[in-house]
Amino acid sequence: ERLRWTALAVLGLLVLAGLANLLGLRTTTSSTTSGDLEVEVLHASIARAGLTAPLQITVRRGGGLDGPMEVSVSSAYLDRFDQHGLDPQPDSSRADERVTTWEWDHVEGPVQVVTLDARIEPGVHWRFDGVVEVTAGDDVARVEVVTWVAP
Repeated sequence: ERLRWTALAVLGLLVLAGLANLLGLRTTTSSTTSGDLEVEVLHASIARAGLTAPLQITVRRGGGLDGPMEVSVSSAYLDRFDQHGLDPQPDSSRADERVTTWEWDHVEGPVQVVTLDARIEPGVHWRFDGVVEVTAGDDVARVEVVTWVAP
């Protein structure tokens, strides 16, 4: 009897959370600096399977960017997404079971924004995390990202 009431209470809380849109998409920005390099990563902090989830990496460098840039993301993190495109297109890329890396031979200007168009795979649930690492010149900045996928 007690187990039944507990299960009903949990189910009721989930329904109320859904009605209040507490289990929908929520985003957050995680950031770090390293030398003159500043990296901000906009990502889903809470999402649901099958929904579009942003992954936008903004790179700033004191004095501007002028030269090659490399962005690496944990392959295990990216594996949870159905990826549709990356903008801007990298000049080259490589991937293994640990990390996926995109390279641009030359970027210019004060800011570079890299956007991944993706949705969370339907079978993904609970928590997954990863690391975004940006290399520009001699500076390397590393940002940890965490996404929770509601049932």
